Amino acid sequence: MKLYLGPEISQMFWRLVYPVDRKPCWPPPFEAAGECACRATDIRELAPSWASACLEQSGARFDVLTFDYAQRRGTASAVTRLWGTDIPAGSFFELDGGVVVPSPCFTFLLMAKRLSFLELVAYGNELCGVYSFDKNSPRGMRQRAVPLVSLADLSRYLDGAGGAPGVELARKALRYVVEGSASPMETVDIMLLCLPVRHGGYGLPVADMNLEVPLGRLAASIANKQTCRGDLCWLDEHLIVEHQGLYDHDNSNAYSSDRARIDALKAEGYNVLELTSSIVHDLNAFEGIALFVARVLGKRVRSSCRGRLPQRIELRKSLFAWNERSGLPR
Repeated sequence: MKLYLGPEISQMFWRLVYPVDRKPCWPPPFEAAGECACRATDIRELAPSWASACLEQSGARFDVLTFDYAQRRGTASAVTRLWGTDIPAGSFFELDGGVVVPSPCFTFLLMAKRLSFLELVAYGNELCGVYSFDKNSPRGMRQRAVPLVSLADLSRYLDGAGGAPGVELARKALRYVVEGSASPMETVDIMLLCLPVRHGGYGLPVADMNLEVPLGRLAASIANKQTCRGDLCWLDEHLIVEHQGLYDHDNSNAYSSDRARIDALKAEGYNVLELTSSIVHDLNAFEGIALFVARVLGKRVRSSCRGRLPQRIELRKSLFAWNERSGLPR
């Protein structure tokens, strides 16, 4: 008997439990087989020790998967979720003790039935980025050395998912996921700037996230290294947008290093715009940034695509609520 974890607890596993310094192998070798643990006694016996801490953070109930309608039953301590169609290849990783967790790709597909389109894009950016939400961290996140999954992995997985529940929304959301985001607010920045106007953005060309920018001799002497990272980069136009959250500078060394990095990028000839959370939360202030970025990129934002459009209000509301619910401090 195996305990197949559901989407809520699996999301917490990939955020809080899986090591930050490695990417899961793709495709995972395990394929679903055997009886699913659904009875309360079996779940209690097989439930991993880390689950309690994860559930305490999320406020959710323990959820498990089953592939047989006859086995579907809820308990006082767990929710049973039915997956009644074919299981795409690459859907599961087996942990110790008979516990099976959906892969990051399958978790993304499972969450397509639980999240809105805009939330799913943000979640995709997290999976393909180098951060994970963590409510116990003062910054509301932990930094990853490598992403959990790539866009190519997600695309390949969804291509093999046929007509699975949620797959159409997942494929639609994937078109707007960007690799390399290093924080929840960077994800907000790029979605606000680059999503199409019909989804609440400004429709600007998609930036490269957290690129290593080569530096000349003078700029390298300022940064004391040969390359510097830029948050949102349009290198051909020599434009970089940096998000400077207060929580990013919790000690003087980190702040000094960041200032040197930005000064080096400016010395290299890049136009560096610095955003703060207060600017991003102010629609009018952020629109000024968006229009400046558009002008530098040689793009025109029509007057009909500016201001407090209903879809723009909805995008901002969705993203800020998603970050707050996931654990980002205000």
